[in-house]
Amino acid sequence: MAWHDEVGDGFFVNQVPFFFRRIFLRNIFTWFLILKLSRQCDYLLIRHIPFDPLSFLFSMFVPNRVTVHHTKEIEEMRIVRPGWKGVCASALESFAGKFLLRRNVGILAVTDEIGQYERARAKNLPEPGVYANGIDVENVDILDDARQEGCFNVAFICASFSPWHGLEKLIETTLLDQSSIAASHVRIHLIGELSAHQSERIKASQVLSQIFVCHGLLAVKDYRKVMSICDVGLGSLALELNGLSEASTLKVREMLAMGLPVVSGHKDSSIPDGFPCYRIYPNGLLDFPEIIRLFGGGAYSREEVRSASLPFIRKVDQMQSVVSYLSRIKRG
Repeated sequence: MAWHDEVGDGFFVNQVPFFFRRIFLRNIFTWFLILKLSRQCDYLLIRHIPFDPLSFLFSMFVPNRVTVHHTKEIEEMRIVRPGWKGVCASALESFAGKFLLRRNVGILAVTDEIGQYERARAKNLPEPGVYANGIDVENVDILDDARQEGCFNVAFICASFSPWHGLEKLIETTLLDQSSIAASHVRIHLIGELSAHQSERIKASQVLSQIFVCHGLLAVKDYRKVMSICDVGLGSLALELNGLSEASTLKVREMLAMGLPVVSGHKDSSIPDGFPCYRIYPNGLLDFPEIIRLFGGGAYSREEVRSASLPFIRKVDQMQSVVSYLSRIKRG
């Protein structure tokens, strides 16, 4: 179920009552809802709520809860909320989160790395399950193939370029290898919101402003048009800032479903090692001459990339792994 402030559809999407729409009251409403649903279900899968003081009061009354985790919460709080706010939020999560986890019956995480991290915090739970992100591939159309001869185009798409996406690392790599990158006519298309500092740094450099093309936030049809000329897309390049080496991002799945090979700085939880359409450069240190050799010149058709990727990115396959996990913990 999804709950938000807008009018719902009477089935999956529901509207939070007006009285509970302020942030603290919203959390109280969430726990009332959890208590109600826990009596109607065998298991309740809930996205973990970081640094939630209400967990001390309510969690002991929900004996069938399985929390779903997308990050190492203690570390992320220090990054998302810089300064003293992040330190306080992280400290609160270290206690509240542990208290909550120890009252679970299981843990699901988007990667095994995160799952093992949460299990170590809980100490009393069975092996975690992996619930990797997946997409409805039928709703993602393949890109047009407008790749340009004599030019190597790269798509880097984010809603906003947070530190763990690794734009700063990409800029440093570009400056260090600027001669070969310029000689290969590489163009890196930044689709999403840049910070003022990121934008000014690119504009102030003659080298960077020739390589990076800043598009800003675009509508779907507009960013698909940009991506149609691209040879490869980029995943996150600096996940180590979040204490992670493995991830399961939706943008990687969407690019593969579009027929765009992906280069990334991290292992993906559902893509096997050595998969030719997903190339890993540890710590996000890209080797552009090699990337161009592997993916330039139309090395793979859009259809080949999409077809080879489908077994690893479909939502239905990831849902089936959750069913298997719940069956396993039910058997004990």
